[in-house]
Amino acid sequence: VMGEVKNPGKYNLERGTTVLRALSMGGGLKDEAGEELTIIRPGSPLSGTMTLEEAEAKRLPIITLRLKDVLADDPKNNLYVRPGDSIIVSRIPFFFVLGEVKNPGKYNLSQGTNVMTAISMGGGLKDEAGEEVAIIRTGNPLLGTMTLEEAEAKRIPILKLNLRDVLAG
Repeated sequence: VMGEVKNPGKYNLERGTTVLRALSMGGGLKDEAGEELTIIRPGSPLSGTMTLEEAEAKRLPIITLRLKDVLADDPKNNLYVRPGDSIIVSRIPFFFVLGEVKNPGKYNLSQGTNVMTAISMGGGLKDEAGEEVAIIRTGNPLLGTMTLEEAEAKRIPILKLNLRDVLAG
């Protein structure tokens, strides 16, 4: 059991163990748990864990489930765990709101979040806010926050929007 669980690790499989039970064995979910979980089915027990990329390269069966369906104990989604399965709980996507907003910081990205919502989550604009909004899409959450200058130097895509257009919807 890996990913956004409190105690990731390798657990002994008992007959009849479901995905929900395996999540419980892993200590339950962290606050950062996303909306999906992935099961990698190698077909036989492995000596260690396997990443999603390794499983895809080996063309192993990969099952993606909605976490809320598993937590609701939906029989179609709360599958039985098989020997060798790896269960990976996704991390909720996030973004940063920086610059001339009242509460800059890291926020959880939910479906339907747009630039206007992001500004609102950041507490709204300060009086010093300029006329432009820049969106830096690093494509890699491990890069963390980045200034415009850093993004330009690394040739990372930057989308620039007129603030009045954003506020007008």
